[in-house]
Amino acid sequence: MRDTLGLSRRGRLDDPEAIQFGSRELGAGGNASELAKLWRDGENQWSISVEVMPDALIDSTDVDQWQEMFETAARSVGLDVVEVHEFP
Repeated sequence: MRDTLGLSRRGRLDDPEAIQFGSRELGAGGNASELAKLWRDGENQWSISVEVMPDALIDSTDVDQWQEMFETAARSVGLDVVEVHEFP
């Protein structure tokens, strides 16, 4: 999934202590105010977080596009999307 989403490589899958497995700047031109990260949340659970800097202005269509991109990537590697959380 890291390759599909263009995430940096971080952590080893065979290391049970590793929890973060990559990140990518989402903003236009690699803007660091929006950052996606891939996390392992347990033995067979994964999550993707999007961190947005407080002063960044994002459009709701950006959020919708990111969510669609992440869900498509997860399904492409055989994962099921079971929950979506949005926090203000």
